[in-house]
Amino acid sequence: MASAPLQLLLDTTQIVSVTLHLDAITDPQLLREIKEAQRRGEEAAEIENRNYHMGTKPTSTASYDDRLTVRLNCSSKTAYVHLAKTAEQGGLGHRRLGKKYLITERAVRRFEAKSGGPSSSHCTDIGKNRLPRRVR
Repeated sequence: MASAPLQLLLDTTQIVSVTLHLDAITDPQLLREIKEAQRRGEEAAEIENRNYHMGTKPTSTASYDDRLTVRLNCSSKTAYVHLAKTAEQGGLGHRRLGKKYLITERAVRRFEAKSGGPSSSHCTDIGKNRLPRRVR
């Protein structure tokens, strides 16, 4: 007898786990929808568990580019400015592991929500805000 786990999201803090016995379901459309929902749930869980770092090279074992500068689409100087502030000061929440920064996907999303989204001014490089020099 085949069975598959299915999670039903009630609100942002509660998840109910349900096991459906797929042998009892004969509707092919319903089976496709259940499998698609499972796939989307697994993808969302994988994205939620992502971590980022300030290195110049992506981790070879990661299935995504785990550099913070790529995730935020900004320079390392701008990223360090946001890491220097605390989350309460409008900065990017993180943990320090020795000399390295560890930033979670959840912290990046909170930062983007506070600053107005991924395309807002927090991604603007600090050096680009200056006026160009006059050429003679």
